[in-house]
Amino acid sequence: MKKLFWFTLPALLVCQASVAQEDEGYGFSLDYTSEVWKVEKGGLDDDLVYLDNLDFSFERNIGSGTFFAYALYNNGNTLSETHVGDSQTISNIDNSKMVRLYEVWYDLPLVDGKGSLKVGLLDLNAEFDAIDTAGLFINSSHGIGPDFSQTGENGPSIYPNTSLAVRYIHTEEDNFDIRVGIFDAVPNDPDRPKHHKFSLNEGALLAAEVNKYFHNGLRFGVGVWNYTDKFPRLEDPLQEEGGNWGGYFMLEGQLNDSINGWARYGLVNKDSINEVSNYFGAGLVHNNFLGRENDQLGFALARANPGKSVPEGVSETNLELTWRLQVNDWLALQPNFQYVLHPGYDPLVEDAFVIGLRLEVGVTF
Repeated sequence: MKKLFWFTLPALLVCQASVAQEDEGYGFSLDYTSEVWKVEKGGLDDDLVYLDNLDFSFERNIGSGTFFAYALYNNGNTLSETHVGDSQTISNIDNSKMVRLYEVWYDLPLVDGKGSLKVGLLDLNAEFDAIDTAGLFINSSHGIGPDFSQTGENGPSIYPNTSLAVRYIHTEEDNFDIRVGIFDAVPNDPDRPKHHKFSLNEGALLAAEVNKYFHNGLRFGVGVWNYTDKFPRLEDPLQEEGGNWGGYFMLEGQLNDSINGWARYGLVNKDSINEVSNYFGAGLVHNNFLGRENDQLGFALARANPGKSVPEGVSETNLELTWRLQVNDWLALQPNFQYVLHPGYDPLVEDAFVIGLRLEVGVTF
């Protein structure tokens, strides 16, 4: 717990000392996230685990477009791999130790403001397969479905590995938008994960998504993705297959004055080269919980089904209950409870019950 204090204290001091800037042409933001986790039942190990992540971003208007740069730090402690054994990843900041330039891009409005062209080092999940309502939850599957996130040689261009890309969005008033993207298929260097590597000879990942917005606040989205290169079969790496593609659809919206919900389903074309064959996720969020403005209570389900590359595997199901308390403008606390059935698709591994507490400190100046 001393370690938690010494990592959290500097971020608190920075927030208290920050000074707001009136110039809207540029902005800085600093976000610090820390978590303490304990496996109460099942899993692999019941020691306390401390994770933390520090994000720094800079944004500036240049010409008619926007320049953006984003760097991150991660302390490198692991939870899922060493303590829980699950495949969907309990925490969305659980990863290897690194200090990295994560994003840098320029976004240019086109077509009388209805279009936007973005070029640079991009986070695919900021553009595709993102559900606003699901953003409350900590499990990684609610950020981007594992049917998509666990594809490719080093994953698609998502946290913590991003690649060179170009993305175009066309928006037609408030009714719908169409977005397409071309990404370097292998972000960073799989052999040296702490380093960036840019290459144009490893194939491309193509992504497209269409979203329809309804007047009652409902949103329906459909997306598809495709890798242009071949991949080794998971059961027999000496054999390669092409045609690695998949798709997903999602529905989210406001159910009443205080409840929002969503559901998502995704699948892959070939489960011989991808660990997950299909996935279903859904959840409910109660806004302004207990009458506290900006507080949220949520419950979500994430169920990933393994492909034939995991011959003895069974579905891994994650149940998450969480409450986010917005203490003030720059501080939030989030107790979190997750129950994992069949961690790692293994029917012989005991189901795991994991509890955690997330602290978020964020400021824009």
